[in-house]
Amino acid sequence: SVLKTTPLVPPGPKGYNTKAKLQRPYKLFIHLDRSLGGEVRFYGGTVIARALPLVWRSAGDDMDSPPELFTGIKEFGPAASDDRLPQIQITTSDPQPMNILAVIAEFAIGGV
Repeated sequence: SVLKTTPLVPPGPKGYNTKAKLQRPYKLFIHLDRSLGGEVRFYGGTVIARALPLVWRSAGDDMDSPPELFTGIKEFGPAASDDRLPQIQITTSDPQPMNILAVIAEFAIGGV
């Protein structure tokens, strides 16, 4: 499964068009409910950042029982290169549960 955001356009000061400025999502927060697996990618123009693992079991977990499902907020950063319309993609290729409640990005915007 793939979830790709529409281009992220943060609000700016009144009368300021942030679409005309380069933007860099420097922190990303993904709020998950009872989820396991998946990865996150940042798209900036033609640059695709490496995939970042979302929720996986660690080597110290008990391998004789199913992994714990994660509920909470995962934080990522830094992101891809500057772009005018950055996007975020969350994917999972395994048949594992994934419930995304929110995707929140903090931006650095050129000239603001």
